[in-house]
Amino acid sequence: MPLFRGRRQPYFPEDGPEFFKVFLPFTCSHEISIPPTFIKHFTGNIPKKAILIDHAGNSWPVELDQIGSRLCFKCGWQQFASDHSLEFGDFLIFKYNRSNVFKVKIFNKTGCMKYEAEAMGKALPCLTPEEDSTAGQTCGRLTRGGKRKLLQIGLKTNEEAGVSSKANQHKSRRIAGANLEQNKSPKVARVVAPKNPYFVTSITKFMRYTLCVRRSVVNAYNIKLKQEVVIRGPNEEKCPVKIVKRSNGRIMIANGWSYFVEKNAVQPKDQCVFEFILGRGNTCREMRVQILRGNARFKKLPKDWLYREKA
Repeated sequence: MPLFRGRRQPYFPEDGPEFFKVFLPFTCSHEISIPPTFIKHFTGNIPKKAILIDHAGNSWPVELDQIGSRLCFKCGWQQFASDHSLEFGDFLIFKYNRSNVFKVKIFNKTGCMKYEAEAMGKALPCLTPEEDSTAGQTCGRLTRGGKRKLLQIGLKTNEEAGVSSKANQHKSRRIAGANLEQNKSPKVARVVAPKNPYFVTSITKFMRYTLCVRRSVVNAYNIKLKQEVVIRGPNEEKCPVKIVKRSNGRIMIANGWSYFVEKNAVQPKDQCVFEFILGRGNTCREMRVQILRGNARFKKLPKDWLYREKA
């Protein structure tokens, strides 16, 4: 028997009201909707931005968009879903603390909590850059405890085209891409010759969230890829990613790759040179990536280049 009867205002713990969602890839991969009856818990205006915090205290900024009659977590949600390897049937509980913060618990189909994102480290990056009118383009990242750090986006603009440092990031990319297209004949780019096994991939629009590792190189050099690997771009910043081995034998760079693409402004038609940094027993915990922009192409090294380097 309940302690009290009758109509009364609902009571919530200090963390606030909750709602749940079942993850369905076809409808929840790019956005996920908030139940209409939950919207009443937003006091005043509906916020445009919110923070998602997982069980480990890692934080992801997301944007709330009105899509038809639905209110959805949109921009930033895809990164959250990717970092937690959300799958069909995963059960998510969102707890709202009335300060535009949602604490999220994730359970898989076995009924147990998922801990996929812990390997990504204490700070997980967001997908969408924040606008900053004084410091150019930045990307907000929240660490444990909610302290914000700003990461300068390494986006190169074309000075001859008169693009200022305050220009919109997407506009800068379009201008840079257009200038690269002007030179139709492929040119050989100057890159640092790899001193370790490597493979080259031409980027397509389908490689924004995952990228296939050249299995022939891995097998030829008996490379032992760890499940969590760090990749370094041109600016030497570390980006943790997850290596996934498919049932068909394919090896994929998954969680974290989309952030590397965003951070380094990787575009379709760019070429990436992935170099395996090998440790004892050919164990690989790090890969270095050189990016060739536009129609620039990597000049293949002779087949015995690795043995020449070690001679």
